[in-house]
Amino acid sequence: MSSAVTCFLDLTDLSTYAALEPMLLLSSSDAITYLPLMVSLNSASGRKPVSQANDPLAAYKARRQSARDSFALAEHHRLVALTRVSANSADRHRDGDLAHRILYHMSSRAAPVEVVTFIWNVMTGTFRDGMEMDDPDWLRAISGIADPPEIPDALTDHQMEQGIFKSPGWVIDGERYLGREHLPMVRHLLTGSVDIAPV
Repeated sequence: MSSAVTCFLDLTDLSTYAALEPMLLLSSSDAITYLPLMVSLNSASGRKPVSQANDPLAAYKARRQSARDSFALAEHHRLVALTRVSANSADRHRDGDLAHRILYHMSSRAAPVEVVTFIWNVMTGTFRDGMEMDDPDWLRAISGIADPPEIPDALTDHQMEQGIFKSPGWVIDGERYLGREHLPMVRHLLTGSVDIAPV
């Protein structure tokens, strides 16, 4: 069984919602610290697009981008079907700042079961029940926290240094496992299984 486990979550992420139940079931098998994911690969790169006029690889890059966009759209449709979330709900922009601040605050002050309950209530309330993630009254009602402090920049810096850009992002004894596709391996590690590791 692992001794140091952190899970970084983007509470606004549909893919994380798809993995919510099996992910939170793991919390009973080990002590897990849940923290908000503050960066994505797009926000972390901070690169401006290169001028296409003088780029000899422009056509190749355009084909690659088209393929990535096509895959992302297909994955989005799969997630909508898997989660049974309406397309309108799935496509709605969500401001997770306040919910993420509450999660960060709770992670060091609340009992683990309260943190897990908050994560469950925020994500099911938002994706399933149509609640607004930035509604301070609703978040206060489900967390008991009215005005959480800002999240320190050190958390974002740490995530960038560690290359944690995808939710759920697991760090288990220093090893990183990014995305819901790693849940079988995370389960294997956290339950102390002696079977062959899933690949």
